[in-house]
Amino acid sequence: VDKISDWRGGARRAAAAHAASKRKTKEKQRLLVLGTGISAMSMLRTIDTNKYDVVVVSPRNYYLFTPLLHEVAVGRLSPRSITCSLHSYLGETQSRAVTFYDGVALDVDGAARAVVVELGGDDESDGIEDGHYSSNRKITLAYDKLVIAVGSLNDTKGAKRVEKHCLFLRNLDDATKIRRRVVETFQRASVPPVNKDGDGNENELHFVVVGGGPISVEFAKKLRAHTDDLLCHYPDLHNVKVTLVDVGDTASNVYDGKIAAEARKRYTDSNVEVLSGLRVEDVTANKLVLCADDGGIGLSGSTGGGSGRTEVPFGVCVWATARGPAPLVKRLNGKLQKSGIRTNRYALCTDDFFRVHGMQDVYAVGDCATISQGRLVESVMGLFRKLDTDKSNSLSPTEFRELVHAHQHEFPQLTAWAERTDELFAMYDVNKDGELSADEFKELLLAVDATLTRLPSTGQTAFQEGRYLAALLNNSTAFMHTRRGDQDIAEGLYQRDADGNLPFRYKHWGGYEYVGYDNTITDRGTRARTIIDGFGAWWLWRSIYTCRGAPKRILANSAAELALTRTFGRNNNNE
Repeated sequence: VDKISDWRGGARRAAAAHAASKRKTKEKQRLLVLGTGISAMSMLRTIDTNKYDVVVVSPRNYYLFTPLLHEVAVGRLSPRSITCSLHSYLGETQSRAVTFYDGVALDVDGAARAVVVELGGDDESDGIEDGHYSSNRKITLAYDKLVIAVGSLNDTKGAKRVEKHCLFLRNLDDATKIRRRVVETFQRASVPPVNKDGDGNENELHFVVVGGGPISVEFAKKLRAHTDDLLCHYPDLHNVKVTLVDVGDTASNVYDGKIAAEARKRYTDSNVEVLSGLRVEDVTANKLVLCADDGGIGLSGSTGGGSGRTEVPFGVCVWATARGPAPLVKRLNGKLQKSGIRTNRYALCTDDFFRVHGMQDVYAVGDCATISQGRLVESVMGLFRKLDTDKSNSLSPTEFRELVHAHQHEFPQLTAWAERTDELFAMYDVNKDGELSADEFKELLLAVDATLTRLPSTGQTAFQEGRYLAALLNNSTAFMHTRRGDQDIAEGLYQRDADGNLPFRYKHWGGYEYVGYDNTITDRGTRARTIIDGFGAWWLWRSIYTCRGAPKRILANSAAELALTRTFGRNNNNE
């Protein structure tokens, strides 16, 4: 991928040929879409094919509903229950208007309006994410508008040998490998002689999940339930253990502080040990080498490695950390940096309309994109002025708490403040007058937001981004002129662009924290403050989330198979 031959001449020739063809035949504009993830597919489903000639480039010709991927990894669902073909998802009429290329985008020439694509490759390698394509068959595709939705990688956070010794949870192949490895580990540990005292196989049956976000937390607890089911078939095995190594200072990354607080009380009920405040330095074939950050807790049952390091042995390790940049994103960010454009370490920076900074007619959505925070600062400063009812140009502690708690669903970045309002207030009240001035508040906003550069990396965010971008490209006046949007414009919270379009607004559908054994703590959306829990909460949340974000085929298959699994048990085969 890094050694691309000089294709710029071909890119310019392709662009020139495309322009000439358009002039002669008065063709529709070509919309080139890179990726078939949730954001890309939700956009494709509603894009106006009478206005655009749509071309899709991806190594996958199917839709994968990633919020249910961990269910495949623990044997509760089969791969077919969370996938459907691109044509099935888009529908017969829409799919006929879409041209699909099985390949991966290697680079973009913004000046020539062309993309170099490598065709063919291993479907399950998901070359958009890991760059494993090596077919050496390259073509150049011209575009009028480009949408980049290539997803992301797992961020190894500088740890050594992660790819060699850990499993990931990013695609169907990963999920199948995890399920097979867990079953094979139990089979291997059960080979006689079995030590019934528990000495000898305790490390082999130690399953470690590295992460800390919603996906890794839920997977760790579902893995615990999976191992409990397997123990019914291997009664001579003991000391099965599941550990969540939280590398993000908190074992819960949901978007409501009340849910996170309630979930922390119930971690022990799921029999998952949580090790927080840690950094993974190295991974060997059977152990993690950890360093405790300041304020980190001690590690019970682990072996000290000297020099402040701690070794945690394992049988299987699943790496499920936050997302890192895809190869294409790295390449484009490198070009933009050379041009003096401000970039983000993990994603392409866009404005509130998902237009990539420094590139004309190029949009980015999903995990590979992040909205620049300048507009967030302006929006929250608009809230500051709204709450400053006495026009003193300052906020009291009560007004500050009200701002954070009332708008944390609307601006998920504010959630990080929810449980630290008093601490942050005192820290940034420089003159200690008991009030936050506008300048002090802005400094606080910029400082805290520096580490929160993206909207929640969830299915509901990707789905909303894709639907919004389709409406923007379709120039849908019904979508771009809403009562709530017009009200926010009037109040100065947002501004329309030159064409009169409303910026993207994230709408929180609700949040949940899985606490084990099909029990969930759930809140009911942006305006609701009610939290419900138990199996009913889990079923309600799963049903609503799947209904909104997944096609009917996946909804029907997953619901039916989950019912069968609860009745007859999960798939514990090692095929």
